Amino acid sequence: MIEYILTFIDTVGVQNYIFNSNELKHIISASDIVRRTLEDILFGILMKSSFSPTNVTNQGINPECKKTIESDLQSELIYTGGGNALILFKSNEQATLFAKILSHTLLYQYAGPDIVITHGIVKWESVEDDQKLRSKVDVLIKKASQKKQDRNQNTPILGLGITANCPYTGFPATGRSKRGGVRVSTEIIKKVENFENANKYLESLFSKNREHSLLKDLNNLPGDEKGSYMAVVHIDGTGMGKRFVAVADSVENQDNRTYINTIRQFSESIKSASTKAMSGLFIRLEELIKENSIDLVENQLPFRPIIFGGDDITFISDGKLGLTLAEFYMEQLTKYDLSDGAPIFARAGVSIIKTHYPFSQAYQLAEDLNKSARTYAKELQEKNEYLQPPYTIDWHISSEGPVLDLQRIRNQLYSTKSSCTLLMRPLEITLSNESSHNWRTWENFESIITDFKYKEPWCNMKSKLKKLETQLAIDSDAVEAFLRKNKLQTTGLPAIPPHSRASLTGMIGTVSAYFDALDTMEFFESLRAGGKTSV
Repeated sequence: MIEYILTFIDTVGVQNYIFNSNELKHIISASDIVRRTLEDILFGILMKSSFSPTNVTNQGINPECKKTIESDLQSELIYTGGGNALILFKSNEQATLFAKILSHTLLYQYAGPDIVITHGIVKWESVEDDQKLRSKVDVLIKKASQKKQDRNQNTPILGLGITANCPYTGFPATGRSKRGGVRVSTEIIKKVENFENANKYLESLFSKNREHSLLKDLNNLPGDEKGSYMAVVHIDGTGMGKRFVAVADSVENQDNRTYINTIRQFSESIKSASTKAMSGLFIRLEELIKENSIDLVENQLPFRPIIFGGDDITFISDGKLGLTLAEFYMEQLTKYDLSDGAPIFARAGVSIIKTHYPFSQAYQLAEDLNKSARTYAKELQEKNEYLQPPYTIDWHISSEGPVLDLQRIRNQLYSTKSSCTLLMRPLEITLSNESSHNWRTWENFESIITDFKYKEPWCNMKSKLKKLETQLAIDSDAVEAFLRKNKLQTTGLPAIPPHSRASLTGMIGTVSAYFDALDTMEFFESLRAGGKTSV
């Protein structure tokens, strides 16, 4: 019986590898090295004589290649994406050699990132379900997960007493940086060496209709007398694991070749949709620059993708653009269906903090906010019986950075004296065709900000809006007293149909309907036509 070797590669500790420095160039380069691990580097190794002929070129899987592992190929890349890759080899010797070369390349040429590799035998012609490729993939993924848990977590002796430590990684310094002569570790040296390659890759990928250079330094984010703020945005696909399983299960009789074609097509469609959505965001930014709606420093876009090309996205931007960029990106996702006939459903977490704040903690906060948005999406789907997960978003703004965990911050700082919550966030973004009866939506939030910023009488009441924010933190009686004192009881607060009472009390149930808009207003620049002058 014909046997092949199935190899599964998974990256480990990617977030720590990418975000362990506060230098944007290090972060950009680290992300590119992670990408190259399962693309450029992997492709290059498979093209070596020991594994050729193969179905890849230096650009990835060759769509023109009609050969398969069953015929003339010595290796066949099934897919790469989402931080992992799946390959078939003709022999165990080839699979072992591949793992050795890949590990050696990452360790000595790039000083990371960490990976785990698992192998298994596939009896290609077997009719037994547990011998099918589909079953073997599940086994290898579980083995990889177990290997991650079983990895030795003991801290090795990093250096001697006279060894200087790298200020970024904490590892022993092995050289000096070109800028300032700072002693740095091999990992940082390799990241610096790779930066230009990383920048060129992104430049080439999103060069269409772009006239301004990519952000290279956080100091080039716009700021004011309060300093510069950045937004760290983490967007993740909702229910993608279940969709992957459903796509795999849809293969008739679990035929191996049909399975390969099906999951390959699904993987490629994720990458295509994500890249097109990101391209749409770049194009919109350039349009807004032409409208003089966005501030620039050193002619650099106030935006930079860090992780992209899959359903897991991270980017940074000017703090005032983070929320609207996140919403716009998810709106772009709805335009592109995956191979299973539906778009990527997603949720976003946005941390808005000072640019000097530790990047790793800013990312962790964005990840926690993303989890909060995911929980809300699940609640909405169950409550409203949505057929698909709704798009959701959550955020946090801080001038100093959080000291407590997200939930404790909200319990202590965003509760009224009457035990109500000041936060309407997380919000639902009603991008799908399913009707929503939820009032906690992006559309209502955006409408309230529009009224406060641009419409009478609120647009000329900046100081009184600050007072209103204070009254909202007390209770509904304080809000009603504020409206009477300022002769606004007839006008009322911006309307939130059908909750007419909210415009007089500021509350819908036990939730403040207006605090979020006031708290976030200065960090909200629209990406719609007119930018700064209309939302």
